[in-house]
Amino acid sequence: MQNNKLFFFEELSFDETNKIIILDIDGTLVADLKDCCDDKVIDKINYILEKNEIYLSTNSRNNKRNLKIQETLNLPFTNLLYKKPNKKVIDNISNPSKNFLVIGDKFLTDFILAKRINSDFIWVKRKIDGKERLIIKIINLIDDISYFVYRLFFK
Repeated sequence: MQNNKLFFFEELSFDETNKIIILDIDGTLVADLKDCCDDKVIDKINYILEKNEIYLSTNSRNNKRNLKIQETLNLPFTNLLYKKPNKKVIDNISNPSKNFLVIGDKFLTDFILAKRINSDFIWVKRKIDGKERLIIKIINLIDDISYFVYRLFFK
């Protein structure tokens, strides 16, 4: 897990190969409620796809938005019947023998999922646009506090 300076997803220096990547959408690729990725995000995804498989993952229940992002990126989703950090989100991945890598912005969902599936984790800087709903602001605050407590007692 990265724990020094965090970078946005599109700023990552990425040299991983032959991985199955579980790529979070909300806060990682786009800010909450946004339904389109900027060109730099798309370019980074295409670069990573040259040597890896990517599955999108989200806990959002906004199916219309999720499908729009999926169509734009032309990537499959993990099992949307389950929400992170439930390890059943990877049940529909056809080749689980490869090494997994989870990329996301949240400790309580993405990092814990990575631990539960014995995966590496790349923590990225959270995308926010200041228009997040109150519940998202609260979730982000709880997530940040949880990570602080984790670091305090387990690092």
